[in-house]
Amino acid sequence: MEDPLPLFIFNKIILSEIFSFDFHHILILIILFVLIVFSAFVSGSEVAFFSLKSSDIQHLKNDDSNNDLIKLIERPNLLLATILILNNFINVGIIILSTYFATTLIYLPENLILQFLIQVTVITFFLVLFGEVIPKIYARANSKNFAKMVSKPFVLVQKLIY
Repeated sequence: MEDPLPLFIFNKIILSEIFSFDFHHILILIILFVLIVFSAFVSGSEVAFFSLKSSDIQHLKNDDSNNDLIKLIERPNLLLATILILNNFINVGIIILSTYFATTLIYLPENLILQFLIQVTVITFFLVLFGEVIPKIYARANSKNFAKMVSKPFVLVQKLIY
């Protein structure tokens, strides 16, 4: 006997009863993309700041254009707190928006467990891969440049949070 669930989902998709895509979905996707980019920068910055070698730090101290970066590195507890607060704030925003997006886009009243599993799987995959893993790998390989790039925004965020 054939499983009726895939056939049911296929019929719903064909009949456009599951997917209803409009302008506010596009706006949410744009906001989600921006939040994932922010999450990537914050996650990558954690690795970049804390994987700088002492020789890199000494080299950065000799260059006056890195004052913001040096300020951040000299207070590692405050830097870590800023990174964690900002990353959690962004990730909560991503989860709330993506859950709303998925709920309004895909609605399976006959199988809410499947709907929940799809949402959790997709949201977790994108958040972990693009918001955590890839940025940390990149930041590890380019820690000095990545730390320089995010130091100015982090000083601003640190002032706002503090």
